Parts: sequence; structure tokens; C-alpha cells
Amino acid sequence: MQRSLLLVFFCGVIPAILMGQGYTFSAANETFSPLENATDLTEGQPWNNLQFKVPLDYGFEFYGEVFDTLYIRGYVHFDASDTYFINSFGVLFADRGNSPVLYKVEGNAGARITKIEWRNMGFWAEGFLAGTLQDYVSLQLWLHEGTNTVSVHIGPSSVVNPDTSYYGKTGPAIGVYHIKQYIPEFLIESLSLGGDPAKPEAIFNDHELNVCLSGTPADGAAYKFSYIPGGYSENVLSQVSVYPNPAGSVLFVNYEKGFRRNVELFVFSSDGKRIDCPSRLVNDHVLRFDVAGLNQGLYLIRILSGGEALQARFLKH
Repeated sequence: MQRSLLLVFFCGVIPAILMGQGYTFSAANETFSPLENATDLTEGQPWNNLQFKVPLDYGFEFYGEVFDTLYIRGYVHFDASDTYFINSFGVLFADRGNSPVLYKVEGNAGARITKIEWRNMGFWAEGFLAGTLQDYVSLQLWLHEGTNTVSVHIGPSSVVNPDTSYYGKTGPAIGVYHIKQYIPEFLIESLSLGGDPAKPEAIFNDHELNVCLSGTPADGAAYKFSYIPGGYSENVLSQVSVYPNPAGSVLFVNYEKGFRRNVELFVFSSDGKRIDCPSRLVNDHVLRFDVAGLNQGLYLIRILSGGEALQARFLKH
């Protein structure tokens, strides 16, 4: 059975901001820029099956594990058993005669981005069912050092035969996944996208691995999955409350166990960056935050106490 949670706030061009187990999600429109001076993993040669490896020298944390290698197919995975993986488009690609797979590392140490680009990709299903490779898509996957953010960027595409190219589905599968158990049934942590590609719905823990978008994302669509270390505690709502929510200039955090010397509090933006907010104790159980300087959007408060991590969310209007 699928479990879904949808929180949509209008804070930008396509300001869907959703929060799930270990990740936040946001959608936007960004100009797609093909990689330049990048390594061509296909070496300019025709290919039948994509299988490449790219080093992640800085180490990349994904669902609580740190990996130093990225395995590239039509999707990507981090471990040899293929249980930690990312669907950047979730279809089998085909070589249209000029369909390279490129990668490049940009930025300085501490904030590098590993970028993978699938350029001018055909659809294997169209070739198999119709004998043509008319449909195509270009896209990039970015892995951000430090924040461990995952983002998918859609480039030029044309899909005129979606029923064929998507092999009976309505669109691509895009999301982040950790399969914890295959047998006797799927036990999974995931955040995948469904519905309108312009305003996606976040579906959590898709045990049948069948969630997909209802169409082809437009050129410039960007989907960001921002990592929150530790995920969410199931008892957040019973032990932490925030008010007023949405907040204007002041936010109060009520922690039932009380604030002690060993309690640590952190505020994160929707892209996983830590935010400094002036605060003071009102009493042992209530903390006052000054949030007047924050931009409009969704934020996470994380409380570390006695070896447990509790989290609460608030909207700044």
C-alpha cells in the first residue's frame, strides 16, 4: 500500500516543497545547460547497454550510508546489490546514433557537484515495440558534496508516443530509493514523484515501485531531493510542537521533555542548509526563535537529546 504526504506552498515559480523520510523535495524551472569539456563515458562509440562507474572521491551520503562509487545505467545506484538507487528518469535508454553519457565534477572542495548527463537518449521500448527511435530526452543528475542533495534537471525532449516509449506507463519514474528487504515483500524507504510533472506529488515508500509522472517533464524542469540526516522520528508530533505555524516574525518551539544543557537545536532550509536563527529560552519547555529574517518557505527544526533526534516543520510566510 502506498503512503503519501503532500504539502504544497506557493513560494516561487513552481514552489512545491514536500518533506519525507530523510529528504525534502522541491520543484523549479531552471535553464538546462549541456555539460562542456566533460568526460564522455561512451567514448563516442555506439552502445547497447549502459554500464559505467564514476568515482565519488568526497564520499556521498545516501539514506544514511556513505558511498565512494556511482554505478551508471539508465538509472544510477551506489551499491553492487542495487538496493540504494536513484531513478533520474526510470526508463531503459537506447542509442540514437549520437547519445553520449557524460560526467563532470564542478566546484571547489567541500562544495563540489558531480554531474551526469544523458544526452539525446532514445527509448528502448519504442525501438522494441515500434522499430523506431523517434522520441528522445536529455537530462542531468547532480550530486552535491556536503549537503548530499540529489537533483534531476530535464533538458530538450520530444515524446510523441508516450504509451510506447514509457512501455504502458504514463511518464518517467523519478525519485530516491533504498530497498531494505526484497523477500517476502518489499520493505523500502523512498520518495518518488507522481502526477503532473509541472506540480509533482511526492509519494513516500512506494512498495510496488510503480509510481511515475503523468507526462513528460518540460525542458528546464528541475527536481531537487535535499537530504536531512537521520530522517524523521515517528514521535515528532507527540514531543515537539511549533507555533504559530505558518510563522511571521517569531516562532515558539515547545519540547515536552524540556530544554537541558545537553539538548542541541538546528534549523535547516528546504535545501538542507543549516540556518542561524537568534533564540532564547522562555522557560524550560519553550524556546523562542526570531524568524523575521528568513525567506518565505518551509523549514525544519531538529532537536538532538539523549541520543534521539526529533524534528518538526514550520512554514515562514
